[in-house]
Amino acid sequence: MANLKASEDAFLSSVAKQRITTYDGKLWELYDVGDRTLTPLVCLPGTIGGPLIFHRVISALQLAGGYRVIAIQHPVVWNHQEWVHSFDRLLDALHLHSVHIYGVCLGAFLAQKYCAVYPRRVLSLALTNGFCNTKVFGANSPCIKMLPMLPTFCLKKYVVGNFSHDGTSDVVRATMAYMSSELDSLTQLQLASRLTLVSLSSDHLNWGISIPHTRVTLIDSYGGNNEFTTELREQMYERYPEAKKALMKTAGDFPYLSHDDEVILQLRVCIAVLAMMSCSWMGCRCICGRMVTKHEGFETPKPREASETE
Repeated sequence: MANLKASEDAFLSSVAKQRITTYDGKLWELYDVGDRTLTPLVCLPGTIGGPLIFHRVISALQLAGGYRVIAIQHPVVWNHQEWVHSFDRLLDALHLHSVHIYGVCLGAFLAQKYCAVYPRRVLSLALTNGFCNTKVFGANSPCIKMLPMLPTFCLKKYVVGNFSHDGTSDVVRATMAYMSSELDSLTQLQLASRLTLVSLSSDHLNWGISIPHTRVTLIDSYGGNNEFTTELREQMYERYPEAKKALMKTAGDFPYLSHDDEVILQLRVCIAVLAMMSCSWMGCRCICGRMVTKHEGFETPKPREASETE
């Protein structure tokens, strides 16, 4: 945990938090790092913690160069539609036409919800511990209507009680301790809002995303030290049969902290491959948001002859 706190402090010493109030009155807090001309990777946290849980991902991509990363704090909202429309207004406020999204847990679910409504703005989805059906969470949560009124310690006890401690390594235990401490950064309303969002009924059979599933990457951990059930993971695999799958053994509930190098590699591959695919029609290649011309090793393809059959 000490190493995580040290890397977090180093991150905070060089990156300032921003606050944006969208015209629907919602307050969004975020960290925005990288070249503002690039299409960003937007990181959405889960029920626990805020944008700082992505500090290692942001720092590594910043060091690599050629990336823009935005990590956000969820505003206080009370239903999925409210979050989706407010997030769209945030992208408007940031003047972003399209984005890559990396979501974890609740963030992965909300990313899918957003993509279902605004598919043209989502270039790719990378999801860790994602789910598409909230039934299991709703069945195990306190009464949803009571959540805004419960004291903070009750909400924290419910969240921490769901952590899996079996067969964990020292690294995974350190990330669990760090994430437990991140609960202290959330207010009672923030935590109640997130637990409400994760518990509200949403049958995965009644909605879906319309972007090609080849643009979806599932970055998951499996093993006895992951609280996510096989059922939830299998639902995601059935929903996105053509998605890329990256599995890490015994990385715990928070692989973006315990095995951040592997997660960062998958994110870089995801963005680079999609960028090359999406820009190939222009007679050029785009790597990590940067246009690569003939002089940098790629030759512009010749235009087809007019007589060539379509």
